[in-house]
Amino acid sequence: FLVFTITVPFTPVTMGALVVIDIDGFVVVMATGGFCYNVDMLKQYSPTNANLSTTNGHWANGEGMLVARDIGAKLVDMACVQVHPTGFIDPKEPKAREKTLAAECLRAAGALLINQEGHRFVNELGHRDDVTSAEKGQKGKIRLVLNPIAVAEVEPHVRMYTNFFKVLKPYKDSYALAKDMGISVDALKDTFDTYNEAARKGWCPSGKPRFPGTPYRIDQELRVGFVEPVLHYVMGGISINPAAEALDNNDRVIPGLFACGETAGGVHGRNRLAGNSLVECVVYGRVAGNSCIKMLNQGRRSKL
Repeated sequence: FLVFTITVPFTPVTMGALVVIDIDGFVVVMATGGFCYNVDMLKQYSPTNANLSTTNGHWANGEGMLVARDIGAKLVDMACVQVHPTGFIDPKEPKAREKTLAAECLRAAGALLINQEGHRFVNELGHRDDVTSAEKGQKGKIRLVLNPIAVAEVEPHVRMYTNFFKVLKPYKDSYALAKDMGISVDALKDTFDTYNEAARKGWCPSGKPRFPGTPYRIDQELRVGFVEPVLHYVMGGISINPAAEALDNNDRVIPGLFACGETAGGVHGRNRLAGNSLVECVVYGRVAGNSCIKMLNQGRRSKL
């Protein structure tokens, strides 16, 4: 076996001072997440996304990938970073790097995306890449709008975004929203009437297949928030085999080093399978654990 020495900085709760310790282990599982918060890594591996905010916190800096790379591990698909079309912008901190994810369930419930002129410009239920591309083609601010019908479908989420994160603002009606936007309420009325008519016909030029939230009316109370595309997940990372063993640049196993979760690469390809990270995190987390036990038990599988 190789013996890995991992240097771990941490701050004990009781002491408050930074302490660095070395941990020796026959097996190490890298599960340290992605690098969506790390601007330098984004500039190196995915430069077209380096200027976007992220739903990830300041801990998502990709250190595990770099540590593995420095001992010879191969990194794959590092340019493949998932962009989510709707991250809420906090009006109090519009330039903050970390944004709150506006969950897709909001659009699934009937939330509309409107531009600064009050018009829809995309199929809100479309593929993330398509919605993001349409957003980037708009000038000015983009708003996510929910009427009471849509709110009722996702009320716990709306309550959280309104009261806790404070990124959804209530408006008495469309007249109040139009005044805040500096446009005529007729623009919103036209948008809502067109959407309702599309729902009646079952067809929309945007290709939207269904029309939740209808009918939208200008006398309804609204919940509205600013949104923008945000970095959400890294598909790339440490190259692994089906046993979650890390591979070097010649695709040979690095004995005792395993990877799973967002730190691992090559599982999803350009975008996440089924739109989520369960394969990397849950499936390969279990695989990595079993592989470690199998190695430590000299070939015997664990009972997990």
